[in-house]
Amino acid sequence: SEDGKRVALGSILIAGGTMAYGLEYAVCERLMAGGHAERAAGGSGDDDSEKRAAANEAIVEMMWYMGLWGTLLSAIYTVAYVVPRWDEMVGDRIEASGGGPGGVAVFA
Repeated sequence: SEDGKRVALGSILIAGGTMAYGLEYAVCERLMAGGHAERAAGGSGDDDSEKRAAANEAIVEMMWYMGLWGTLLSAIYTVAYVVPRWDEMVGDRIEASGGGPGGVAVFA
């Protein structure tokens, strides 16, 4: 049925997103734990303070870009998929439960 196909697609998308998040964290952990950040920052992986500071800056920059990409992708999804279907996905359910725009604004 059509509802079954939508549920299956949603399940696949959720599983894919979960795997992507898991992979993202695993890759970051590998980069940070293996001294790769220190080498990328020009160090040899030694414990000297300048190299560690450069490695920390590289990690902070990498995490900033990861956050930026996550925010942009979420915004694209929201604008392209959720907003055009707002009533179907959100508005109708809020009205059916006796809520209104004021209640949504409190949680937004």
